[in-house]
Amino acid sequence: MSFKVHDTKRGHIFATLDEARAYAAQIVQARGVFVAVTENKAKPTHIFKI
Repeated sequence: MSFKVHDTKRGHIFATLDEARAYAAQIVQARGVFVAVTENKAKPTHIFKI
């Protein structure tokens, strides 16, 4: 199971929920925009160091 952050048209896919939440929180802090985080079956494409 992977997690997708819907911040662009294609989004970013992370291996863990913690990575996805941290990335989404960074977007909120930087841009002031809330983004959805959903479960996904796709292969993770990004890594976010917490």
